[in-house]
Amino acid sequence: MTFIRTDEQVALNDLLVAIQKSADLLRDAASFLDDANTEHELLQLAERREMVSADLARAIRALDDMPSAPDPDAEATEKLLQRISAIFSGEKSQQAVLQQRLQTEERLSALLEDVQGRNVGRQFDDLLYEVKESIREVTLHLKELMRRCHVD
Repeated sequence: MTFIRTDEQVALNDLLVAIQKSADLLRDAASFLDDANTEHELLQLAERREMVSADLARAIRALDDMPSAPDPDAEATEKLLQRISAIFSGEKSQQAVLQQRLQTEERLSALLEDVQGRNVGRQFDDLLYEVKESIREVTLHLKELMRRCHVD
């Protein structure tokens, strides 16, 4: 039996993988950084992002498809490389980690725009809006955390 995904399913699965990966990277950043307040905020952002991920996974199942998941080996490698990069940035390691998370949000935003451009269907408008708001929220929080890094 051959299973071919529709463009709609591919687009939503690509978005799901990116959202799950961003939540995982937020959690990883929280565990890497020494500041308890920053850790707490990043964990909260990761939890909210995981709720968005769960909503998207339900929508994918409603299309009679199985949700995809990030490649654990590629994700582990990315986390390791980002930690090494942060360590080499010395005193600015917190700032480097937050900047990496901002770059992830920028890539996620670009992917969302691509998905919206594929016209996946009006039934996903609310869900895509939820993703957009999640990106906006995380970006604002990360920028605020970076601002606090510069003040400290």
